[in-house]
Amino acid sequence: MAPNSDDVVKGVDSLKISGKPSETPAPAESGAGAVPEKGDPSISANRMGGDMWVVKPVPGAGYGAVALREIARGTRIMADAPLFVVPTTVNDVKTMAQIIALGLKKASKDQAREFLTLDNAHKANGPLVGKASTNVHPMGGGGATEAGLFLAACRINHACVPNAQNKWRADLGRMTVHAARDIAAGEEITLTYLPALFPYAERQTILKEHFGFVCACATCSLPAGEVRDASDRRRKEINELDEKLGDGKRIVKHAEEMLHDAWRKLRLLRDEGITDAWVSRAYHDAFQIAIANGDQARAKVFAERDYEATVACEGKDSPEAAKTMQWVKSPKAHPLYSGKMQWKQGVDKIPKDLIDDDFEKWLFRLPKEGLTN
Repeated sequence: MAPNSDDVVKGVDSLKISGKPSETPAPAESGAGAVPEKGDPSISANRMGGDMWVVKPVPGAGYGAVALREIARGTRIMADAPLFVVPTTVNDVKTMAQIIALGLKKASKDQAREFLTLDNAHKANGPLVGKASTNVHPMGGGGATEAGLFLAACRINHACVPNAQNKWRADLGRMTVHAARDIAAGEEITLTYLPALFPYAERQTILKEHFGFVCACATCSLPAGEVRDASDRRRKEINELDEKLGDGKRIVKHAEEMLHDAWRKLRLLRDEGITDAWVSRAYHDAFQIAIANGDQARAKVFAERDYEATVACEGKDSPEAAKTMQWVKSPKAHPLYSGKMQWKQGVDKIPKDLIDDDFEKWLFRLPKEGLTN
């Protein structure tokens, strides 16, 4: 399963238009540094940042969004309206260029000029389609029929373990970005441009091909050998567990094993430093396993954790958060609930005398000695 928010893919895949990347790749991301005082006033995003963040040149990474002050986890960093919207089903460069040109005519002259300053990793497609292919975000995930060019959001650079999460909010007509963890003053705000947790070599290839840069984020800068290999193994196992958790045939016959898979996935996400929508997805998987087996007590706890993680990445006002709160209030209202399943118990069975590891062992139905893997 994909994360709750699948608005994590930026660029050429959204438009399905191919083109050779720029011949001069730029490094992807830089870390925390001195707190900037101001950004380029010609960049419209700097009228949105207030005292929270600023778009300015980042050494080795072009422009990037940098925190002016500490940004607490769950804070909404921006809510960006699209400059223009394009269909994702058109794969003809000439037609797409005409659509983009029409969209730019409706923008202000300053906005149109700013669009033309954006990076173009697909110069073979020309300035309009090349820049759009490099910078648009899908409006609704991988199956979206439209993609938008968001002048503020597209200034946020990539990291393979990002500190922020973006989400297309159709109800608001905007792309929101939230802090997925606490962000320090002077630290660069980052998103992931990738739809999955690829190993080092594969993600470098994808980022070079689609965005024209060699990633130099903290994860990609891990020393070659044992440390980097350990990260690759974690990512591989997370993907394998994610696939297993998506197998609905296991949800009753192999329920306890499946719940252990969710526990393992969450531990691996923690060890890899991933705090974005992957976390809420894992808790939602665990919720579904519990409620499908009649366990309202565990389901309520998992729903509460899913809700907290969803709010952090999407906002308390998001439709997904509101839906999750329904399961917090009444787990048995979920369509998967059956009173005849093997773990049947009410919400009143949440133990009040267990804390920390003991509570986690109860929650995930772990053996007393814990799991060996």
